Amino acid sequence: MTNRPDDSRPGSPSAARPDAATPSRRVAGAVGAIAAALRRVDARVRAEPRLEDGITAAAVFALGAGLIAVGVTGTWSDAPSLVETPWAHLAPLAVACAAMLAKRRHPLAMLLVGVAATVADGMLGGSIGVVLALFDLLFAAWLFTTVAGRRLITRTVIVVLVGITLASALSGAPPRVTVLLVLQAVALVVLPLWWAANVQQKSELAELAEERARLETSRADALAREAEALRLVASVEQAEAVRDERARMARDLHDTIAGQVSVIAIQAEASLAQAPDPARDRRTLAVVRESALESLGEMRQLIGLLRGAEADPWATAPGLEGLGAVIERARRSGVSASVAGGLDFARVGPPPAAEQAAVRIVQEALVNAGKHAPGCSAAVSVRRAEGPDRLVVEVRSSLVGVGSGGAGASAPGVSGAAASGLSAAVASGPVSAHSGGVGIEAMRERAAALGGFAVIGRHDGEWLVHAELPTTRLRGGA
Repeated sequence: MTNRPDDSRPGSPSAARPDAATPSRRVAGAVGAIAAALRRVDARVRAEPRLEDGITAAAVFALGAGLIAVGVTGTWSDAPSLVETPWAHLAPLAVACAAMLAKRRHPLAMLLVGVAATVADGMLGGSIGVVLALFDLLFAAWLFTTVAGRRLITRTVIVVLVGITLASALSGAPPRVTVLLVLQAVALVVLPLWWAANVQQKSELAELAEERARLETSRADALAREAEALRLVASVEQAEAVRDERARMARDLHDTIAGQVSVIAIQAEASLAQAPDPARDRRTLAVVRESALESLGEMRQLIGLLRGAEADPWATAPGLEGLGAVIERARRSGVSASVAGGLDFARVGPPPAAEQAAVRIVQEALVNAGKHAPGCSAAVSVRRAEGPDRLVVEVRSSLVGVGSGGAGASAPGVSGAAASGLSAAVASGPVSAHSGGVGIEAMRERAAALGGFAVIGRHDGEWLVHAELPTTRLRGGA
């Protein structure tokens, strides 16, 4: 078996690699820490403008003083020097740096102070520190002043450049000197102003972009709120539509089914309340059978409409041409019903909603009359009124039937004994339990749905149902 060399002993390459990598990692960590500290300091300085101005002024003063200490003076070499010592430049440098501390609050005034310090320093021969201070004051004056202040600075700079050019030309200086003076003036004055204008433009563009983003955010929030409001409105409208549809279905079921079932119940109770009579019982069963078949047919029509089948919509909601069938059905159930003006209503097209509501109201009124006063008399009137056009429906019925001490006559096809049986059945109580008590409210709802009204109650010793339904001109007469 071959023995492998031990890489962990001192001096092996693998043992030296971790030690060699450790200093580089330490250097990288130190550089990262320094960079993070500098970023924090920069953020702190930018967050406090006065601190930033103080640091800038201190840096310019330190740089200018250092250059003076090493003898870098005499920037304007041709200018006469009033004082021989170079430390005299510290006074205008201190004034210019002090002006830098208030450049944000008073930009034009501090610029004038800087120009005065530059002129004084130029009389001493000039220094780079004062030039840097003037450069910063020109930059701040353009950036922090008003639009009128910028116009004043622009005009002043133009006057100064033109004045320098004319003064140099008139003094007889060589063209080379004149060009150098103008270039120096442009570098000293125009360059900081151009830089400040560029920074200002970028700041304005950034503000515009931020404002646009804010407006877009506000617009998106507004659209979201509008969408939520529309959703809520749609939800409410959908709920109202469902509620209205349920109410309509309940009315249709009550009108088409409850009336027929009530007739069946009354006839059955009346037959059970009397002694057995084969002939009478057969007549009662015939009425019960007919009512049950009609209820079944109407129920099939409703179920077909709910399922979306192609059922005849007129079958469940006939117009006035169906009033005759309603009257005849009431007579067979024991109500002595009569119609004022006859039953000749022509039908050309679909029945209007007012006619359908009128037929349903008459049907419900007659069913209620038969339930509560079996064998009673009822007078039905359907007529057209003008100003505005409307359909007036009236159903007057006696409050007692023939077997309850009233003077009413028996209905056609119903014997007096049968009518007495009907009255006895109602008086005994069980039949009234079959009524849900929603018929009167359904009549009022039908009239209100068309913009009309219904008045229902006792009047002159009778039970009155009076409804007025807005409509167009009828195709037939009443």
